[in-house]
Amino acid sequence: MKGRRLLAVASLLVAGGVAFFVLNNGRGLLRKDPHALPKASKADQALFATYGGSPTCRSCHLDAYRLWEGSHHAMAERPIDPAIDSVAFQSHFRIRHGSNRDYVQTRRGRFEIVTLGPDGRQRAYEPERVLAVNPLRQFLIPFPGGRYQTTELAYDPNHPDWFNVYGDEDRRPGEWGHWTGRGMTWNVMCAGCHNTRVRKNYNAATDT
Repeated sequence: MKGRRLLAVASLLVAGGVAFFVLNNGRGLLRKDPHALPKASKADQALFATYGGSPTCRSCHLDAYRLWEGSHHAMAERPIDPAIDSVAFQSHFRIRHGSNRDYVQTRRGRFEIVTLGPDGRQRAYEPERVLAVNPLRQFLIPFPGGRYQTTELAYDPNHPDWFNVYGDEDRRPGEWGHWTGRGMTWNVMCAGCHNTRVRKNYNAATDT
């Protein structure tokens, strides 16, 4: 009987503590903007302000820098480099995957992937960035709202040839997993593994 009373008293104390916290702090929590972007900490701000880029390491760590600059780590995500990427956009590449018949091309000095867009129509898209270098390369294409979309088509430099990373799946425009859908954004698919100390800065209020 005594044990039950002690348990009841303890339960009341816990309930009272929760109620006190809600009354004194809950209003402040509710007043916060649920869509507000998280602010960078002072440590982050100081770090970003002094970041000089990878080349600044070279003068003091030349041997290590030379080993790093051509590594998979250095090439994890990068701008398109015509010196190594132009071979992927030769006009003879035709890509058959599912019900799609896509191709790549170089037009007026620009690299383009011709594939189905979100409206189901085939059109040319110009990638801006590349994921990796070997054994495959996937390309990032800019979209409205500050997004990058990851192509399901990838280039294999060892064969060389293009292929669909999802094999025989026939993903269609409008589907979450189509390359133009939310399941294939840079934020969802690429950012965490291909970057260091990444900040996505997604704003739910404006969806950008």
